[in-house]
Amino acid sequence: MKNGAFTGWKEVFCFTFEQNVKTKSFKVALISLSLLMFVIFLAINICYGYFKNKDDKKEVKEEINEIDRLYVYTDFDTKNIDFNTFKDYDEYLSDMDIIVINNKEEISSLFEKDTKEKIKAISFEIYNKMDSDECFEVLVNQSEECDDKNVDEITSLFEEYFEEQKLVMAGISDEKIQFVLSDYNAYSVNATEEDKSLAEIMLSILLPTIVVLAMYMLILLHGQSISKSLMIEKNSKLMEMLLVSVRPYAIVLGKVLAMYLIAILEIVSWVVSGIIGYVVSNELSKKLFEGYDNPIRNIIDIIKEDSAAAFSTEAYILCGLSVLLGFLAYCVLSGLITSNITKAEDLSNGTTVFQTIVVIAYLLAYLVPIMQINDTIVNVMRYVPLTSPFLLPSDIILGNISILGSIISLGILVCSIMVMVIFTGKIYKKKVF
Repeated sequence: MKNGAFTGWKEVFCFTFEQNVKTKSFKVALISLSLLMFVIFLAINICYGYFKNKDDKKEVKEEINEIDRLYVYTDFDTKNIDFNTFKDYDEYLSDMDIIVINNKEEISSLFEKDTKEKIKAISFEIYNKMDSDECFEVLVNQSEECDDKNVDEITSLFEEYFEEQKLVMAGISDEKIQFVLSDYNAYSVNATEEDKSLAEIMLSILLPTIVVLAMYMLILLHGQSISKSLMIEKNSKLMEMLLVSVRPYAIVLGKVLAMYLIAILEIVSWVVSGIIGYVVSNELSKKLFEGYDNPIRNIIDIIKEDSAAAFSTEAYILCGLSVLLGFLAYCVLSGLITSNITKAEDLSNGTTVFQTIVVIAYLLAYLVPIMQINDTIVNVMRYVPLTSPFLLPSDIILGNISILGSIISLGILVCSIMVMVIFTGKIYKKKVF
């Protein structure tokens, strides 16, 4: 039956695939994790809508000014100031009456009258302190019925307002006042770089982080299952019988591809469940919470509007291939490491080696681009089989690597996979016999 190095891999693939998907543990894990993903994404939008709606109601409540009247008294000439304009300074003050009084003694009697009529009132007494370190002093009085938050907000607004009015008192024109009070922003730009839109900046920060973390979790979760699958049969008499009729290369390829496909099916199931949960929760949130606005949808719309031209069909295809091949490369690497193990009790050592390699590659792919240590190092990492699976997906989408460069990197990845399969097969056979 040994016609070629990989002859019989399909039989090994089908046998391994059927044996694993028939198990109760696989079915339970697939269904339970799919339901979990559905519930998580269902809860995300609903929880966001609930707390956002709660915060909106709280903000609306806090924004209501319950103070009915403001008395303003000064002990100096304010002919250049019309304190009634304070009412137009902010919408928060629009429903409040402003009364300028000339006699300080009137304040107490006015407060007593307002209390009887259940009118909430406060007063600002402004004194000229030019002969001291402070130019002006403002005393704030309030009736018992007033809310401290309302008083604090009005006082804060009055401080800003009075700063402008001091300039008016000094005889400065409105244009000069606007110039003096205007803010300024200082920022640096690289003249050799093109301006980036908000969506591009968001993508350049979020997408690499999400992709690198997702690949890291994906490889760690399923790499160990491949090690266990190879190790179980390696220590049984069945493996000796297989090696008589099928070459070790076919065994390794068939078993790795079977476990790889099972992992892909699980991931697809989780993703689909998450999407369904997201869609259902989005519709429920619209009905449950008035004015609900999905934040994820908003981000997607911004990306489509600002960055759609930067994406292409080729980029999406290559991105998908980079994810599939990158994951496959680490699956084969897991098999390569396991092939060197002869005893089941040593499997934990092999798992530790595999996890160490994955963690190092993950940290390099995540930290080096963020720290911007050296662009040359990042470019080299895009072609190294251990780090390229983490970097390529997001780099292809963002255009950080050319289409030709992506194809070359994927080609290197494919060659690396084939070399690892051959070495794994050779080592596998030597360790059995």
